[in-house]
Amino acid sequence: MSGQSGSGDSHSADNTPLPPFALWQKELHQARHLIFFADGVCSSKAVIGLPGSNNHLLVSDGLKEASTRDLSSQVALFSFPLAFRRHIQEIVAIGWGAGAFSDNAAMFGQSSFTCLEIEPLSFDAARAFRNVDCSRAVDCRLPVEVSDGRRYLLSCHKLLDLIVCNSGNPQKGIACNSYTSEFFSACRQSLKSDGVLSLKLPYAEMSSGSLLRVLSALASVFPYCLPLQSTASDIVVLASDKPLLVDYQSLRPLFVKSSSNRLAIQLTHSGIIDAEDFLCRILAEPESFSKFALAHSPNTDDCNCLEYDLTKARTSSDLHRGNKNLFDESSGKPWQAVNWGSLDQQSQAAAMAAVAARAVAEGAPQRGFIWAQRSCALRRSATALATAGVAALDLGDKIKGLTFLHEALALSPGDVVTLETRGIFYLNSLNLEAARQDFASVLALKKDDPFACYCMAQTYMTQARQMLPGADVLALVCSDDVPQPKEALKYLRVLLSEKAFLGSHPEALLLAAVASFQTDDLVQAEKLSRSYLSLEPFSPFGWRTLGATLDASGRSCEAAVCWDRSMQLAVPLSNDLVARAAQALSGKRAAEAVLYLSRSLTLLPGNPEARSLLESLSAIDPRAKRVLELTSRLPSR
Repeated sequence: MSGQSGSGDSHSADNTPLPPFALWQKELHQARHLIFFADGVCSSKAVIGLPGSNNHLLVSDGLKEASTRDLSSQVALFSFPLAFRRHIQEIVAIGWGAGAFSDNAAMFGQSSFTCLEIEPLSFDAARAFRNVDCSRAVDCRLPVEVSDGRRYLLSCHKLLDLIVCNSGNPQKGIACNSYTSEFFSACRQSLKSDGVLSLKLPYAEMSSGSLLRVLSALASVFPYCLPLQSTASDIVVLASDKPLLVDYQSLRPLFVKSSSNRLAIQLTHSGIIDAEDFLCRILAEPESFSKFALAHSPNTDDCNCLEYDLTKARTSSDLHRGNKNLFDESSGKPWQAVNWGSLDQQSQAAAMAAVAARAVAEGAPQRGFIWAQRSCALRRSATALATAGVAALDLGDKIKGLTFLHEALALSPGDVVTLETRGIFYLNSLNLEAARQDFASVLALKKDDPFACYCMAQTYMTQARQMLPGADVLALVCSDDVPQPKEALKYLRVLLSEKAFLGSHPEALLLAAVASFQTDDLVQAEKLSRSYLSLEPFSPFGWRTLGATLDASGRSCEAAVCWDRSMQLAVPLSNDLVARAAQALSGKRAAEAVLYLSRSLTLLPGNPEARSLLESLSAIDPRAKRVLELTSRLPSR
């Protein structure tokens, strides 16, 4: 951009005039609040605030290095090793990052703690975070050296218990050298025989090729490596010369919260609430990790691929999905990284079932399925079977998922959660009679249960379910089911006084508004639509329902305002889904593209790009043709 003038004469590839540089810069600054910026000796540092949120970003040389939301990864770098090595005295941390070290240092008592940072400006930038997270300004108790991490380790005359590597974004020129075999060798030489290297990797920002090269470099140096999930986008890999084995019975007391238990406090900062939550973060046991990592070429000083990685041309969601699948396929037997002590087989099975349930709840169905299967191998229980069923459904294996749920209910027929889970599966599969039977069983066990009432209402309003999050829009659009709004309202009226439930499931109000509209109760439909919009003001469907209600009441001018608002909200969402569909098509994922396009046309039936893509797909996918036929009947306004 440095060569642009303010004339505005430049054109893009599609002949759209580019904005003048001054205007582009102004718009950029309006979207981001610059809190701190300076050019340093080694890099430029900036702290950017996002308007309307408490989130701050730390940017180094134009690349994100940390944010308020992912500071738990910095905490995990220190707290995770304590689950394996309790007596840690000599510590070196490489990279100041956003400065979340003061509280971490307190966990280690009187241990020797030194932080190394190559860029002095990092300390000034980190101060912008002190009011929004657990970090503080530079703590006078912590010796800080402005020094290169590798140079320090090579000249260090003492052996260390823990090296924490938080060097920043691996694609940065000054940081990428902290992810090579030679750097890891320097770390190993500086560690005691049972010392640990704790390495942060932003795996949602790295291509699978670069990630595998780094993991290979680590596994080529350290015989024992254990990857753990710290946040949705980061992992922490622990590496040591001695086995890394979690002692389950010793791990549980670490989570007992007290003013003196600093580790429990810091683990809570990392979002880890109990021992099972910790175990479900094991991505692969050391043997499996080494096997898949060493199958690839290591990242080395002479061939450092990181700074040439073209990941910026790809979306973060693609990278995250690819790397998540990589670990899912190579996780091996994660329970082998745990020492279960004196626990009998039944207690081990119960603990593993709890780990599985936690993994599924945190969005890791493959990991949860593996743990649940192991639990069932030791002792088949309704909890483990139900968890395996949910995980299998999340992974797209409907037959296996349903089989596990059937078996779980055979062992525990009155389990409400499992009944609701199977009922939701039937509902999403449009097996409405079976869904009603399961929700009726729940209501027989728990009279007027809000969630069961809500789901039961959906079985009578399947067409309206396309407005609800998480619904299979493609199946609903292609459904010939006839709405029964009067039956739905019998269950929805129960919910209208459940303020807590409506707070977490506001879509129940929208469903009730649509049902009231279809029974010609326009006064109630308007009231419910407005109540829903007070909770979800950016819902295109909410404004559309209110507009239809007002139009039916003869208030066409007010209805037009609502429809216009609906369009304003629907257009960007619909276009974003078209872009995702195009991306899926480029990856030859036609079924995924049809799903995105059906959602796009549900939001905006007149979207020409969505229709054009669906027409091109209709020759190879009959569902695309069906979606085109059905959505053409919807009003384009």
